[in-house]
Parts: sequence; structure tokens; C-alpha cells
Amino acid sequence: MEKFIRYMAVFVAGFGACTVFLRLTGYAPPVSSVPIGRNAAYATTRTVSRSEPLPPVAEAASRVGPSVVSIEIEGLASDVGDERNRKRKLLPDDEMVGSGSGIIVSLDGYIVTNNHVIAPMAEQKRGKLFITLADGKEYTRVRIIGRDTESDLAVLKIDGVSGLPKAAWGDSDKLRVGDWALAVGNPLGFNSSVTLGIISALDRKDFRAEGDNLAHVLQTDAAINPGSSGGALADIQGRVIGINTAIASSSGGNVGIGFAIPINDARKVIDQIISTGKVVRPYMGIAFAGIDEIEPTELPRGMSLPEDGKGAIIIGNGANEAVAKDSPAHRAGLKSYDVIRAIEGKTVSEPSQVRDSIQSRKVGEKLSLRVYRDGKEFTASVTLEAMPEGYGSFRPRHFIENPDNPSAP
Repeated sequence: MEKFIRYMAVFVAGFGACTVFLRLTGYAPPVSSVPIGRNAAYATTRTVSRSEPLPPVAEAASRVGPSVVSIEIEGLASDVGDERNRKRKLLPDDEMVGSGSGIIVSLDGYIVTNNHVIAPMAEQKRGKLFITLADGKEYTRVRIIGRDTESDLAVLKIDGVSGLPKAAWGDSDKLRVGDWALAVGNPLGFNSSVTLGIISALDRKDFRAEGDNLAHVLQTDAAINPGSSGGALADIQGRVIGINTAIASSSGGNVGIGFAIPINDARKVIDQIISTGKVVRPYMGIAFAGIDEIEPTELPRGMSLPEDGKGAIIIGNGANEAVAKDSPAHRAGLKSYDVIRAIEGKTVSEPSQVRDSIQSRKVGEKLSLRVYRDGKEFTASVTLEAMPEGYGSFRPRHFIENPDNPSAP
């Protein structure tokens, strides 16, 4: 009997030690295996105890996933001017379906997406919007609040709702190259898909006027495909750091080069659209580039440039005049080939600083510029005005701005 008691004591002690070890390692057995919802991509196939931590990526996906929605548009007319549609013998009355993704930005149903997702509906003034949440719940009482072609953003509203799973915002200004990134969207109709990658670059730029808010984009190798447009690019904490908007590809499909609008830039646009239904931007009215981007043969004979190579040179590129007529810059006396050396006393080391300085200010504010012309420097004062509609809009050289229709002109 005494020996039996000793054996039992050893068994109990061993069982207790194993229990402590399993708790320390975070293991807990599953208690059920029932998925939730028709489209519950973010519901686990089992319910886990609170003591079991999810892996970091799964945790991030479970946080951001419910805030990403599927957007479908039915009743669009085909474009008979499209050569592909002519070959398919589609007529204007043929109905087409558009699709994309969106992000819930408020409990009461405001959704942000890419403008190019809903642009056909807005331009044709026809079609019906359907928004489906990650749990499968579908809404049809949806309207367009406003859209902005320059930033490729639009805001929708689901009427009569409350308590929706809104996204948590991250800080795109604090990102580093190599940080984890999750792209969440509805590529090719596969709802609530998550892909994993990293931040490949922080500040991809292209030659353009300051009006184009795609001047700064995040680059990621997290897979972005048709249908992902307007979806979330999230960090490893599940916070939205960007809105997926474009890809670079020779085939129209993902090759590991995707672009997202930094959320800090996007939020300024979103807030304006929700408040007023539109976006008003300050502008100066110039097209410009870095001095190192200009070939000497592009300059008039005998013209000199600053020896240190710093500044932004005012120069057109065929799509935009160097100095727009009747613009603030024109009224301030700025000319083609002037070099902006400093703004408000701050040296311009990169041309993007010009755009950033303008967009960080309000209509009516004055900017003091130090300008280089013909070997001399002088000061010019420019009063910023509201940007005319359509100013500065032209296709970047290497972006496919509409990954949902990559062959579109």
C-alpha cells in the first residue's frame, strides 16, 4: 500500500509538471471544429482557448481581415469603343460586372476604395453597388460619397448600419524597408484573401506635376492581383498602412511589384471626402524634375544650372506645361528652366520636396521661393490657389494604375 501511494504521488507530480510545461509553451488543445459564416475566411476552423497565442501573421490577419470588404458593381455597359469588346461583338446594352475591395473606416459604414474601382459606375451613371463583409453579410444600400481621380481614392457609404468592424490605422511614416506587410483583398473573386510579403521600398516616385498624389507610393512584394484594388496593406500588428492601388507588370498579373497609397496620405483625402464630398488641393501650377534628370541637350543654348545640382527645375514633359497659364506660378513670374532652390528658407535637395511643401499647406497660403535663373538667385512669393479639376493628371510611366483592367488605355 505504501508503495502504491508513492507511485501515485510520483504520477500526480509528473502530471502537474507536464501541465505547467504545456502552459508555459502556450499549447492548448482544440475544443471545436465548426467554421463560422458562409464567407468566414477569418473564422478559425476551431475555437482555441485564450491561453493559445496565434502566430504573428495569423494574428495580424485576424485583426485586419474583418475590416476589408468585397465590392461588386452590376449593370455596367460595355464600351463599344474598346477593340476587345468589338471583337467580342458586345453592344452598349450588354451588362458587365466590376469588382474590387474596400476598407471599413467607420462604425457607421464609410468605406474607402480605389476610384478606378467605381469610376465606370460614376461615369456611366448606371449600375448597382454590392458590398460583402468578410463574414458573408451583404449590403445593397450603398452610395458614392465622393471620389478623387488624383489620388485614385473614393469613399462609399452603407446606409443604416452601425457597429461595423472598422480598420485600425498604422503610421506609414514610420515604416522601414523590410518590414512585414500583408495584402488583404478579393483577388480574382477569391474573397478575403491574405498574402504576405515585405515593404520593398518606401518612396517610389515618377516624373509628374505636383498635382498627382500618386507621387509617393509604398512598394511591396505581397501579391496584389485584379480584385485587390482598394484593399488593405497592413503591418504585422494588423494596422492598415496603405491602400493597394497599382502594380507594375508586363503580363497584367502579379510579379511581386505592387504599390499602395501610404495611409497617412490617404487619410487626408478620406477625411475631406467624408466632410465635403470632394478634395480641394492647393497648387502652384508647375511641372518640375530634379536637375540630374535633365540632359544638357534639353536646355536652351548657353543656359547654366546650379553647380551643386540641388533644386527642382521647372520643365514640362509634353503632358504638362512647365508653367500653367494663369496659375499662381505664372502670376508670380516663374518661367521654364527656373530652378527652385529653397522653399520658406529650406533648401530643396530633392524635387519631391516641392510637391510635399505645397500639399502640406492650404489654399490662400503664401510660399517664399528662392529661385535660380541665368546664374543669379532671387526671391519669389507665390499665393497658393485651389487646384483646377484634372490638373496634373497623366499616366505614370511604369504603373498599371488599374490592375483590374490592365489592358485599358
